[in-house]
Amino acid sequence: VGAGIGGAAAAGELHRRGLNVLLLEQAGNTRKEGSAIGLWTQAWRALDYLEVGSSLRGKYNEGTKLQLLTDEGNRIGGFPINECDFAPHEFRYVMRSDLVDRLLSRIPRSKILYDSKVSGIKTGGSNENIIELEDGRKISAKVIVGADGINSSVRSIIKPSDSRPNFAGYKAFRGIAKPKSSAIFDQIKDDTIYQVWGRGIRMGVSRMSPGTIYWFITYNAEEALTDQERDPKMRKELAKSLVAGWAWGGGVGEALVEATAPADMVVGSMRDRLPELGPWGEGAVTLIGDAAHPMTPNLAQGGAAALEDAVELASALGALGGPGLADPARAAAALRGFESKRVKRLAKLNLKSLAFGAALQLPFPPVTFVRNNIAVPGLLKVGFLPKNFLDHTDWYPPEK
Repeated sequence: VGAGIGGAAAAGELHRRGLNVLLLEQAGNTRKEGSAIGLWTQAWRALDYLEVGSSLRGKYNEGTKLQLLTDEGNRIGGFPINECDFAPHEFRYVMRSDLVDRLLSRIPRSKILYDSKVSGIKTGGSNENIIELEDGRKISAKVIVGADGINSSVRSIIKPSDSRPNFAGYKAFRGIAKPKSSAIFDQIKDDTIYQVWGRGIRMGVSRMSPGTIYWFITYNAEEALTDQERDPKMRKELAKSLVAGWAWGGGVGEALVEATAPADMVVGSMRDRLPELGPWGEGAVTLIGDAAHPMTPNLAQGGAAALEDAVELASALGALGGPGLADPARAAAALRGFESKRVKRLAKLNLKSLAFGAALQLPFPPVTFVRNNIAVPGLLKVGFLPKNFLDHTDWYPPEK
């Protein structure tokens, strides 16, 4: 359920393994909205496993160096990402819609049902589990996978007492600039991933593809979107105001926002869930991606985690095959085994991302001075960074 990154990846791999798959999506077609998504090393391992990595690599620019700066333009530090443990590393921003399209290309169109919003699920001791749709249709399934995002309908059905996701205390603009001025491109090197830290505000910038530059601005704010944030034209002015006067790159932050069309800019509140230490599914139902473990985007690991989930789930269910899935006890055991394998890793990712964001969103000048001039340079000097910067990428796909 859900034709996003995790759902498309899982459905495609299960189909490749010869299982009968049906992918349900509540929208009327493949969603084109959204911005780019950062994909680190293990996400590319998963994409290669899913046989779509090569087609994406040829289209998007690779970042090989990290540069840390202050909003005043001072250099905090930097390093090649291959100096981190678990090298060689790989990083690219890709269009989310392009990634999903590549994953969906592995599934016959007849196996994807759009306009299919789940309203109920009935499970029992037999192998007949029923998905009820809002329009009255009913679909039977041996296994149900909720991959329908942070506001998952599947999760709300199997976990009706769940609290809503937690607001992290900040929002983020994401945009894709298409500058006409070569002066802007001169400030942004092809191979460099830029992180610029202010006080309660930070900006990330990276070349994405020829003629395009991806950027984000994360800023402390209340959870609800304001009228200014909802209005496409007004939100652009707000984004520019957040980085107005920043000395980095001679004001390149404002210039990038100005070079972004309103349709190429999105804004949202950053939310997550605290890690669950037990199973997140029940019976013949499991969850993957943001439906199971939404996390803040500070490590650029949300998409990677969904891809990991898809590969691991397909491996677990593929090992059973059709006859095994027909046995409710074996199917449920395979799902609980999948969840048990994933829970510790995802708890680590979630908490590390939350802590990383808390440190980078600090609004107090004395504290940010210590962070920028003492703490981070000290970690670089003693070698803790870059050594441990990407230790969360230590995931490798199973054998096919």
